[in-house]
Amino acid sequence: MSVPNFYDILGVPFEASEEAIRKAWKIAVRRNHPDKVPQDNVEQVKISSEKVSLINEAYATLTNDLARKRYDLIVGVRSGRCSICGKAGKLRLGLNGEAVAICDICYNWDNSFKF
Repeated sequence: MSVPNFYDILGVPFEASEEAIRKAWKIAVRRNHPDKVPQDNVEQVKISSEKVSLINEAYATLTNDLARKRYDLIVGVRSGRCSICGKAGKLRLGLNGEAVAICDICYNWDNSFKF
């Protein structure tokens, strides 16, 4: 099952602040709300409702610090972005044996503190 890219759904960059995410969420919900679709077109209402629920899921995930960190780790592995800074990263083996995307700068910074 593929994980949707919540940043693309809301149209915000990876490093967006909570305020920018909130503004983008309001615009996206207004634009896709089922009440904007003619009610006699049941299929369009259903599609619009699904879009709004996905937009709400994106907002809930990206405004919760813990959920956002977990999401960024999952999406970072799939997109090749560093899970720490968001730049292009390589897949490396994490401490628990899981695949983690991390760039060379963050990887070397982390290794410099190991004894």
